[in-house]
Amino acid sequence: MRDKQASFLAAVLVWTGCVAAGAPAIAADKTQIEGEAALKIAGAHVWRGEIVSDDPVFQPSIFLDFDPFAFSLWGSWELEHSADYAQRSRVNATVDHLHESGEHIFRSGLTAFIYQNSSRHALKNTVEIFFAYTLGRTLMPTLAAHYDIGHFNGLYLLASGSHRFELIADAMALDLRVGVGWGDQRYARDTFSLPRYTRDEPDFEPTGAAFLDMTFRAELPLRFSERFKVVPGFAYMRMLNSDIRQALDNAGLDADNASGSLSLILEF
Repeated sequence: MRDKQASFLAAVLVWTGCVAAGAPAIAADKTQIEGEAALKIAGAHVWRGEIVSDDPVFQPSIFLDFDPFAFSLWGSWELEHSADYAQRSRVNATVDHLHESGEHIFRSGLTAFIYQNSSRHALKNTVEIFFAYTLGRTLMPTLAAHYDIGHFNGLYLLASGSHRFELIADAMALDLRVGVGWGDQRYARDTFSLPRYTRDEPDFEPTGAAFLDMTFRAELPLRFSERFKVVPGFAYMRMLNSDIRQALDNAGLDADNASGSLSLILEF
């Protein structure tokens, strides 16, 4: 446990040092902060193949761009206060760095996962490091690696592609995105052991690495002014691993989810 805490603190300190070292240059090159604030209502909260909540959720977020660094804060809370409200509520804080070289786009950074802890469940605050590469061509192929260094040391990989169709110039577009996620044994075991959010011995544990989720997302940004837009969306997730699917079915839980969303976004 102390080794994990030490690695967590070391990573945070290293990244804070990088941000601090780059701050003077950023301030010199950029006179103002750019970003966006969003208020989102979604029909469900689905995260990397896990249906965290199949009830409506409120998911506010803010993104600040200090080019080449950025900071984002995102949260999710159920609209109804269920018995599992504490387990399903969370906040993610991310600091990342963007580097572009021609059509090659690189992102790296840290994400802290902060849960509304209680003595009744086993969720623990943790942190991930991540690295993502995007090729700036048709379909924007992207490969992202997320490695947990604060709790269970698990690896999650996501391969995805996306495309934007401009329907009405500067007013309406259609964004499509498809992705497939893979987790190593530790990631799969920590996320999909059943029952969830308990300190009891699990009835089911994944026994190896696995392709976990296939996701499809469609969004229709509607711009009403230079700074304000409304974004209706639809998302579908399917669990790919047959053992996990069977365990979820035996527990009376869903392995697939389809839900809609509506976001109000202010750009500044």
